[in-house]
Amino acid sequence: MKKKVFSVIGVVAISVVMSFVVLIFVCSCINTTNLPRSELVFKKVIADDLYTTFPGNLRVTSNHIVLENPFDKDAFLQIYDRQTGKEILRTGTIGRGPGEWNSPRIGNVINDKIAVYDADLKQFIITEVNTMSNISISDSIQKTDLYLSKFVFLNKSHYIAAPWKETHPFEMFVNGQIIPCGQYPFKIKVINADCFQGIIQVHPQRKLLVYATFQNPYIAIYQIDEDSLKLIWENQFKLPQYSVVENQLRWGSEQPAGASDVAFTKDYIGHS
Repeated sequence: MKKKVFSVIGVVAISVVMSFVVLIFVCSCINTTNLPRSELVFKKVIADDLYTTFPGNLRVTSNHIVLENPFDKDAFLQIYDRQTGKEILRTGTIGRGPGEWNSPRIGNVINDKIAVYDADLKQFIITEVNTMSNISISDSIQKTDLYLSKFVFLNKSHYIAAPWKETHPFEMFVNGQIIPCGQYPFKIKVINADCFQGIIQVHPQRKLLVYATFQNPYIAIYQIDEDSLKLIWENQFKLPQYSVVENQLRWGSEQPAGASDVAFTKDYIGHS
């Protein structure tokens, strides 16, 4: 009998159930029975049939489910029909040769478009999932000067990356211009940027960006304007003990823990 190491129900639990664990009010209340159908359909149709040895990120578009499998070097993207669960396509080769990706990741989704980016090569593609036949490094790939360790897009000329620089966490690219933006949870200068690294996610319809840190129970919400980010809410859930010595932040006796993932529903942000 085929060994089933991780089922997608585990991935769905991260993407969906965490939205019920810590709910942060953003705009207006929503009854759990009215959650977007994508989470409910995926859990019902796919969970019993789709297994993978090590699931990476998972994205649900308007018509498809996109699963990132970082250990499948011949096809790190696996695409399924959202309604039937039928596999449609496997694509994307990891390597150093022509057309291959060095360190691919999937970004956010807008309708049926998805971003695939490569932090090492500083290039990405924003593509329609329903017309995708092959995804390779080619002339159609967009190059950028931003460091793409974390990446979210609004359209092909308006996107945000997180280089975690000393003075600012984010950089926004707008029509060829790079704009530093955002602020860190500690209002003092700290040079060990790993203390601030974390997750960014975007709600394209509401033009919201959420930022949560790995090593600190902190979360912030920004309003995305045309050429700036405006902080509209932040919360330090538990104030950790720390000191700053020669601009180096040092945690106290108890190492704090922050978010491991963040997800949007229609009107809530959930993090775990």
